[in-house]
Amino acid sequence: MLLSAYLDGELSAAERRTVEAHLGTCDRCRALLADLRQVKKLVAELPLENPPRPVVLRRRPVGWVVELAALVAVVVGLVLVGADMLVPRPAPPATAPAAADRAATRPEPATGSGVRALTLVGVGLAVAGGLAFLTVRLGRGRMSLLVGLLGLAGGFLGGCGGLGPGRNGEPPVPPGAERIVAAVRADAARRSGQDPASVRLVSIETVEWPDTSLGCPEPGKFYAQVITPGYRIVVRAAGTDYDYHTDRAGNFVLCVRGRPSAR
Repeated sequence: MLLSAYLDGELSAAERRTVEAHLGTCDRCRALLADLRQVKKLVAELPLENPPRPVVLRRRPVGWVVELAALVAVVVGLVLVGADMLVPRPAPPATAPAAADRAATRPEPATGSGVRALTLVGVGLAVAGGLAFLTVRLGRGRMSLLVGLLGLAGGFLGGCGGLGPGRNGEPPVPPGAERIVAAVRADAARRSGQDPASVRLVSIETVEWPDTSLGCPEPGKFYAQVITPGYRIVVRAAGTDYDYHTDRAGNFVLCVRGRPSAR
């Protein structure tokens, strides 16, 4: 539209002369030009305002889901570990032979870990959930640094003997059971004619015996029917496994085919 360009000064000299000549003869165009001038004036008088600050929403459609799932895994894992600890453990059958039966076939050594599958699953869930939650919260970079520091600390403690198995790859001895293990080693060394230092601890398992017979009753003898906490300890001397049943007070019996062996 030439009137708008004329008002804004965007026409050439020849075009301006043509428009001015037309305005001298056209009342309608003169009125339209006046309206355009009024609109331009009103627009120029409007106050200037700063544009509104844009709102940026943090998009975390996946982060909170991962955090929630990680926390659920931790809770479920802890519940499984607690439930496994509350379930009583039956006394394992005694199958190890005595020193007099060295020629007989020996059974496979017990694991002695005392850890059941439910506890392993619970611990795995709790650890995996905790690591996932920390990864989302801290970010991958910080989480990698944290895992590295934990690995260094674990390696240092393991090197100092604070973690891991005992001497010569033996399973760790529960706190408070050191004296009982030493007594069992000495008894096995006496029976086998070996030095106590050469007696190897194969396994040690925390057990709740159903009565004071420690899971190895002597025929014709009566025992108090009370739950007796103790250990099942398997040691190896001169190539023979010795299966000992103990209580927490230090009493023990060498169990052979479910019966106590003579001292």
